[in-house]
Amino acid sequence: MPNEEFILESQGDIGSARAWLVWGVAASMNVTWYLAQFELDAIGDDVVASLSLSVAELGAIGGAIFLVYGSLQLVVGVLLDRLSTRWLLTTAAGLAAIGNLLFAMAPSFEVALAGRVLMGAGNAFAFLGPCVLAVRWFPASRFAFLAGMTSSVAAIVGSVGTIVMQEILAFTSWRGLVLGMGAINLLQALLIGIIVRDFPRGRREETTGGSSLKASLAAIGANPQVWLAAVCAASLVGNFVAWSSLWNEQWQRALGFTQGEAATMTAVLIVGVGLGNVGSGWISDRLRRRRLPMLVGIVVSLGLMINLLFGPEPSFAIGTALLFVLGLFLGTLTLTYAVVRDSVPGRASGTALGLMNIFAYASGAVLQFIPSLMLPSKGPYSPAELVGPLSILPAIQGIALLVALFWLRESYPIETSTLAGRNRDASE
Repeated sequence: MPNEEFILESQGDIGSARAWLVWGVAASMNVTWYLAQFELDAIGDDVVASLSLSVAELGAIGGAIFLVYGSLQLVVGVLLDRLSTRWLLTTAAGLAAIGNLLFAMAPSFEVALAGRVLMGAGNAFAFLGPCVLAVRWFPASRFAFLAGMTSSVAAIVGSVGTIVMQEILAFTSWRGLVLGMGAINLLQALLIGIIVRDFPRGRREETTGGSSLKASLAAIGANPQVWLAAVCAASLVGNFVAWSSLWNEQWQRALGFTQGEAATMTAVLIVGVGLGNVGSGWISDRLRRRRLPMLVGIVVSLGLMINLLFGPEPSFAIGTALLFVLGLFLGTLTLTYAVVRDSVPGRASGTALGLMNIFAYASGAVLQFIPSLMLPSKGPYSPAELVGPLSILPAIQGIALLVALFWLRESYPIETSTLAGRNRDASE
């Protein structure tokens, strides 16, 4: 049965044009976060030459932003529940701008690393911030669509980001490109400070108030729906991260495709996930169901992964099309966040979503690492060598299917109008 704690009042600015503006300005941070993730793909060689870096130092600079981002997710969620979202996001965008400035002006590895750490800290708010604002500024029934939009636009922009950056580098140095990213972050900080507000008019401002962090975490941890959704997220998000970050390119190269073709296929997979994010959110809101579209996404993506590993070798066109469809159905990952949002009090939504994000993206790291332990130390690899280790990816998806099929409950929120009608019927 849907959680009745998420009944929202349809009054004031909730769901209005103002709400879209507030959310959109905040969501732009997730776009620049995706671009920051792909930045070193475009400028890595130039950074190495300019700063005389070793491969290990370049790896540290590249990994620092992700390590800081991931480690701060719970802290960010707690802060968003307890402090002003407006000023937290303003500060976060400012931190990202300072980080870009340090990185762009860096004379050494140490300064470059410090800049990337600040970029990771600022961008740690990029996804959760817009999600918390969506909780406050829109009816609960719109959350899946908005969470999907937050991810999809960023994913699509990020998938072509390296191409755009390469074009920009024809006119400026890597330092100029990074300074430009910092200028965008600074503009975001100004716009967020001017436009974003924590709550709309007509909406009771929910805060954690006197409830302790320990009590909030206990309430979240005691809710089985949160953990069941986390298992599904670990599979859907983990498979997306594992395939797009590492294993798809390895698999396609093993099948004989060129590096350029494999990179194109990965980009198409990412675009598919981006479109699937927003599409599944929209369908979920239209059907007033979370569980059904999530089940469809898990089943279809499981079948496509099995075909990818055990089916006939496809042509480039067919393989690319199949990966696009795989991305579309992996995009139902956004519904796992919606289930968590539906299942906890609104005043603890940031904390719950932060925990969810840690769990989801940690699984992506694990699903990259475990298959690598089962492979020879040096590649390139053949399909026969890869198929066994990569079978863990659809196996995890099979576990998620069992969880969603037998234990996960429908969580779609009840609207105010629906409850009011029930109350009238009861009184009559």
